[in-house]
Amino acid sequence: MAADQDTGDMAMLTAELESLCAEVSQFSALLDEEFEAMKAQDLARLEALQPVKERALAQLGDVRFRRVQAQLSAGEAAGLPVAVTEKWARLIEAAETIKGSLARNEVLISRKLTVVREALQTLYQTGSREGVQLYDRLGRLTRPGRSS
Repeated sequence: MAADQDTGDMAMLTAELESLCAEVSQFSALLDEEFEAMKAQDLARLEALQPVKERALAQLGDVRFRRVQAQLSAGEAAGLPVAVTEKWARLIEAAETIKGSLARNEVLISRKLTVVREALQTLYQTGSREGVQLYDRLGRLTRPGRSS
């Protein structure tokens, strides 16, 4: 009877690992799509991806990983099948890839924000239009200190 329960537990653990692996793979693809949207400055696509990303993050959650990890720890004493440990290793590797993708996307966002902030700072500097050349509404360069 205990062997049947162990077999059932391993089947459930294997199914949970497969489910997590699939979801992590989908999330990784979503992060790549987000990165491409940011690079292309496709704000509509980026905005459409955000709710999908939030749902995927909520679905993955730490609780599921911890539960699987606890089941793996409990099963180690009984000796886990190689297939289960291999799936866990793939899941951990995929999670590390996601961590790198998140960092990559964060760097791109930070750089774009820095560029926008610097551009705004240049445009809104008070009292110092000396070195800045701006265009009037007709597309002609304005002279420093002269408004159109």
